[in-house]
Amino acid sequence: MNRDTRPADELAQTISGATPTSARAVPWTAPYGVPGESEILVNATPVGLAPHVDDRLDLDMASIGPDLLVCDVIMNPPQTHLLRTAASRGATVLDGRGMLVNQAALNIRMWTGVQVDPALLRTALDRAMQDGCKEGLIAENAPTPTAV
Repeated sequence: MNRDTRPADELAQTISGATPTSARAVPWTAPYGVPGESEILVNATPVGLAPHVDDRLDLDMASIGPDLLVCDVIMNPPQTHLLRTAASRGATVLDGRGMLVNQAALNIRMWTGVQVDPALLRTALDRAMQDGCKEGLIAENAPTPTAV
């Protein structure tokens, strides 16, 4: 789903061509209701990113159910409004910290040839975020990060 269907079409074609998953682009008309047959919802927008933590996706939150995996690429704050709402509706949620950590591990390997343990990077990220919360660098209403 995207407000501009061209990138969404390209992504859907890539996913459908490279995986056994069926994907299709859907124009974003507000408020968007997640189709009942959906299994995964990913927020790849900056909506909810600090310092705008109170911003909301134009999404029908009632359309999120317990069979949905909801992912948000935002890592500050780790628990966005989308993830908190999805969890309260019984969905499984993943925050953006895992993506950040795995991207970092992959990039370090690609740039240096060194294989880094993502668990060590995650510990360092969580520690930095806790310190950032104390220093006001991380969104104030962000819960203290915990390893998932």
